[in-house]
Amino acid sequence: MSVRSVGIVGHGPTSRDFARRLLQAGLAVTVCDTGTARGVDALGWGGARRVRLPADAAEGADLVFAHLPDEAQAEEALFDHGGIGETLADGGYVIDASDVGPAFSRSAAKRCEALGLHRVELAVVAGATPSVERPRLLAAGAKPHVTAVRPALELLSPDVRRLGSTGSVAGFRLMAAVLDLEIAALVDVLQLAIPGKRSRLRRLVVDWEAQAGPERDAMLVPDRQPAAALS
Repeated sequence: MSVRSVGIVGHGPTSRDFARRLLQAGLAVTVCDTGTARGVDALGWGGARRVRLPADAAEGADLVFAHLPDEAQAEEALFDHGGIGETLADGGYVIDASDVGPAFSRSAAKRCEALGLHRVELAVVAGATPSVERPRLLAAGAKPHVTAVRPALELLSPDVRRLGSTGSVAGFRLMAAVLDLEIAALVDVLQLAIPGKRSRLRRLVVDWEAQAGPERDAMLVPDRQPAAALS
């Protein structure tokens, strides 16, 4: 897909870094800084246009990056009045790096499709050492959707990998939380065990989800659904 205009909804260093890189690539960037309303000092957006509502960031954009800290804020930004779903054009893409669980991720993808939109979930994996400037990006969702947004993702990092279907990134993040590991560390551990086997990396995520006990899962993500939907 051809991308000329991008919206960003979120706050924090990852969102600001995305804005900086996209501006450097010559794209028009519009930012809804969700931290401003919560008293967070928001600096470093460069030449991006600032707006008040997620809907304003999505209007006229080819795709929108969302980076929210929890499901409540992701729900609000995507689907509430003034949200991305109100103004993003039919066929538009939401690249969602919000910290949400697998059940929410699958539900959000279905609701986006009902609005005529496509959702790709994203995990931003920091470099293994401070000298690694660009992160690894793990994307999940329908393969045609991930393929469509890959050129935009490659403006942020040359290291873009599809982890699996919708919910895979959220499941991977949950797996890291249970093991008390940073996502980057979990990626390194699994790749050391299975070098070059990306499909088996995805399979490990699915297998772990299938074997996780419901009581332990409920402690982490109360509204979980069976992991079969990850396959």
